[in-house]
Amino acid sequence: MKLATFNINNINKRLDNLLAWLAKAEPDVVSLQELKAEQEAFPVKALRSLGYEAVWQGERSWNGVAILARDHVPVLTRTSLGSTSAGNSDGIFARGWRHPFDKLGASSERSRSSGGAKDLPLRHRVPREIPRPAGKKRGLFGMTPENPEDHQNEDHQNEDYQNEDHQARYIEAAVQGVLITSIYLPNGNPQPGPKFNYKLAWFERLIAHAATLMASGAPVVLAGDYNVVPTPQDIYPTRSLDNNALIQPESRQAFARLLAQGWTDALRKLHPHGPLWTFWDYKFERWQKDKGMRLDHFLLSPNLSDRLVDGGVDRWARGQDNASDHAPTWIVLDV
Repeated sequence: MKLATFNINNINKRLDNLLAWLAKAEPDVVSLQELKAEQEAFPVKALRSLGYEAVWQGERSWNGVAILARDHVPVLTRTSLGSTSAGNSDGIFARGWRHPFDKLGASSERSRSSGGAKDLPLRHRVPREIPRPAGKKRGLFGMTPENPEDHQNEDHQNEDYQNEDHQARYIEAAVQGVLITSIYLPNGNPQPGPKFNYKLAWFERLIAHAATLMASGAPVVLAGDYNVVPTPQDIYPTRSLDNNALIQPESRQAFARLLAQGWTDALRKLHPHGPLWTFWDYKFERWQKDKGMRLDHFLLSPNLSDRLVDGGVDRWARGQDNASDHAPTWIVLDV
């Protein structure tokens, strides 16, 4: 299974770029960020022309996340992180979560004899049918907010926004027995201030949910644009960004705490040394001068880490006309 994550930076504006890359790279699953499109404006027909079905959370002008799957329909499991408490209505993983094999009609005898979730094949570890979360309505390919109001941009991150997930920054779906996310973590600039506080609060919700996923034993890929440069080797040599939220100690510490739960940084496992840029700013000729940074990551659950066989960055896509400032990043799993 070839999985990719790609901050497309406006899906409709760069639809030709996206379709050209999909046709050439042929990923099986794609996590997209920064759709910058309302729910109804998602280009379903164009993607389906290449064999991709999708689930997505749109937002006008800002944010927006999606998961595409080739020749499969992603099974939506969560559309936001919500609060940090387990058992909220936005997802399936909560305290007392039962192995989905029971939901698929397997006999209790087979479930007992299998030894539990960790002994089942990967294809049986995530549910194929998910109960509809309370307060949501069914859309064409997923669950959309009952009242899709104009979501506020990051200038409106007050205490309520820090405690609840009002922005389209997280989506999660099962594809061929693997649970996959699309994460668009807040940028956090300028810092210090409310935007950076929101970034850290959002990170805490992600860490809490990731712990629940880890405890479930499901095969999980936490893919997306984390807006974090994990280490100094993940950015070109510079002091000009010392105050940037992407490299602050608090941001890096939050990422390290996430990894400490047992997740594997897939690209660094494959390429432990040297630059792995996935983002080059439009300004100051940073693409032309190859002054990039690594913001887009795949974190793998332990039962997928040993199945990682390849990965890289499609830098060529960043050099195309009308390109996003990110390049598609990909891995291959033997599942």
